[in-house]
Amino acid sequence: MEVYSKKLFNEINQKKFVIIYGAGKTAERLIDLLEKLPYRVNILCCAVTNMDDNPNNCRGYQVRPITKLIKYNLNSLVLIATTDKVQKEIMIKLKRHNFPFVSISSESQEMENLCIDYIAHFFRKQGRKYIFLENEQSNSKKNITIFMVKNHNDKKTMMPYELPDYMTPLQVGKYFTKINLEGEKDNSGENISFKNKEYCELTGTFWIWKNLEKIKSKYVGLCHYRRWFDFRKIQQFINDDIDVILTTPIVNLPNVVTIYEEDHEKEDWLVMMEVLKKLEPNYYQTAIKYFSGTFYYGYNMIIAKKRIFNEYCEWLFPILYETELRCKGKDSIYQNRYIGFLGEHLTGLFFWHNFEKYKIVHSKRIFLK
Repeated sequence: MEVYSKKLFNEINQKKFVIIYGAGKTAERLIDLLEKLPYRVNILCCAVTNMDDNPNNCRGYQVRPITKLIKYNLNSLVLIATTDKVQKEIMIKLKRHNFPFVSISSESQEMENLCIDYIAHFFRKQGRKYIFLENEQSNSKKNITIFMVKNHNDKKTMMPYELPDYMTPLQVGKYFTKINLEGEKDNSGENISFKNKEYCELTGTFWIWKNLEKIKSKYVGLCHYRRWFDFRKIQQFINDDIDVILTTPIVNLPNVVTIYEEDHEKEDWLVMMEVLKKLEPNYYQTAIKYFSGTFYYGYNMIIAKKRIFNEYCEWLFPILYETELRCKGKDSIYQNRYIGFLGEHLTGLFFWHNFEKYKIVHSKRIFLK
């Protein structure tokens, strides 16, 4: 059942109770996952440092100060589901009270493993194959170019890294700065660099699309400066019969549409759906089903054969252009990235609709803090 999250569930099964430390969105997401098949974990309650500014319950579970739960320390496992910045303080507190714990932040490997097993279970129920990249065999390994997008406003990573030879830096949003970062620039040639505040990494996708003929490798892709495809254990990672590589989907419960409308502006979503129905009516019914489901492919990260990358971009950008024309600008810098947010949902839709047409495999993500 649990393949990637087996280690975590071995720890859970050794304890009588599970306590979720946190009462925010990360905790809600973790609870939603653990309550579903294939997990069905018995959760005791949620814990917080104190009740100031915290709700009394989270997803129906009572929220209690951790100091009121010390009697459970020997027979409970605490799963820390909070933002990264407060986890160190929480760990110190839990150690002081002898609680065993596991950290599960939104970008952690543990959360990704839970998502993989949940989604693989869903694929089996749907009669689809969830293919793992690491299980594929190959005879070639240098037929790929992945562009790592980076913006001049990005925070520095704490983890040092050296780019492998198949990765090339691509500065996005170059239109807005005189700062020159290493690598290619998204304002060269035919480009939409001036739309980066709305399109995010998709100005990089556009640049790759318009430069496909200059790229000599058979496969092209895009990743972020902090989010990479996980090739660490793969010596030969491209097999000629693989068409597309996507990352582990993001789980949204109760469904994708509801979570989008909670986090962003509902009107933008409705406009996107209207445009989709007009421009790509064959995809509309797929969209209704896909977006009412519980996961989507995030971050606009893909690797594909150049022919397929071209097909994807020819489909995607006309939808985004017309959606942008119909929507209003946003005062919030974050919400003004709405085209990027809508784009990642459309990216998943394109490949979900063509799941039988292409051979699609999945890679874990590496998150560089």
